[in-house]
Amino acid sequence: MFPTRVVVQAVDLQLLTKMAVGFLVGALIGLERERAKQESAPGVRSVGFTSLLGALTTALPLHLPASSALQLVIPASLALTAVSIIAIYAYERARVERGSGITTQLSLALAYASGLLIGAGLVVEGVALCFLTSLALAMKLNVRRLVEAVTYRELLPMLELGVIVFLVGPLLPFDATDPFIRAVTVGSLYTFFVTVLALSFAGYAAFKLKGSRGVSYAAFFGGLANSEAAVSALCRVADPTLVVMLANAAMLVRNLLIVTALAPRSNPAALSPALLALGVSVALAYLAYRVAARREPPESSWVAGVDMRPISFGLAVKSTALFGLTLFFSALAALLLGDAGVLVASVLGGLVSSSTVIFSVLNLASGGYVAWSAAATAILLSTAAAVANKILYAWPSLSGEGRRKLVMHQLIFLVPLLVAAALQLRVAV
Repeated sequence: MFPTRVVVQAVDLQLLTKMAVGFLVGALIGLERERAKQESAPGVRSVGFTSLLGALTTALPLHLPASSALQLVIPASLALTAVSIIAIYAYERARVERGSGITTQLSLALAYASGLLIGAGLVVEGVALCFLTSLALAMKLNVRRLVEAVTYRELLPMLELGVIVFLVGPLLPFDATDPFIRAVTVGSLYTFFVTVLALSFAGYAAFKLKGSRGVSYAAFFGGLANSEAAVSALCRVADPTLVVMLANAAMLVRNLLIVTALAPRSNPAALSPALLALGVSVALAYLAYRVAARREPPESSWVAGVDMRPISFGLAVKSTALFGLTLFFSALAALLLGDAGVLVASVLGGLVSSSTVIFSVLNLASGGYVAWSAAATAILLSTAAAVANKILYAWPSLSGEGRRKLVMHQLIFLVPLLVAAALQLRVAV
């Protein structure tokens, strides 16, 4: 009797990995469908198997002999099977549940598409499509609330913002500069203009979703777009101390986000003192926000009378013009007076718009007009000036004890900024 030879074929780990990932991405979409408590909708297993079919459709031909007829037969059979299952399910659901939507059918198709990408080796793209689909499904309630709340008056500015970003922007000469000292570019003006519009819309959308919950949301979300405008508008109808506190909190958060976003492309080491001081001030602002939220009554009738527009093009144009002028004169001051001129200009500019100064000094530092240490100091001084200037807006609405309380609250925000700026100046000297 001769011994039997056993041939062990190597396991294709790459194919197994694609199959596992293909099933899991569909299972994630199915999990959301089950979480939505739709009894008739496919769940974890059904959607997972659908995406697994997609992964096998594109993965198997890559692991079969090149001359084999199975390279065409297998993917065609799997694709026909998946399409037939989705089509039959869509037909049956339309017949039984008349008037129902097609969200589940589309989610099945997208799960199959995710599997196709994963099987073809585009794993990151397939997983990204899966997460995007799951996120869109999970956001149903918030999206429905937003759609129900949006009016035509609010829809038009959204479309206008899209036109500016996706149609007008690509046509602009981003590298064109001013003819005098070549410090102001069309690209920097456009970026600032779109940023103001986006912040304005984000603040309005958040306020719209939260409803009339009072001064906390109005002052904070309004302060994200323009803290000076928020204080000017709301001090007449609410506690000025509360309004100033929350508007400054929003302004500090906004400035920290701007510096954090631009630091990696600039000089993170030189900007670290400004980031640290802004972070401490934001932490103090959060505590102030928590205190203010506890003090506010659950409903405030005055919010309904406050005119909040989705996008203020007038404000964006004025702010962009101010940004351009600040950038130009700061560069001119830097050429004539050096870093000292930029610091003086940053304080004066911060009284009007600290975010404008931040964009300006970072542009100047990137262009070599000022040192990065001076740019960090200018950011701190402009933010401190922006915190202090709210006192001027709220001062006429208060008297006696209210004014003292207002000043004390702003000193809490100012201390980290002024200490960091003083240390920066001392090191520079």
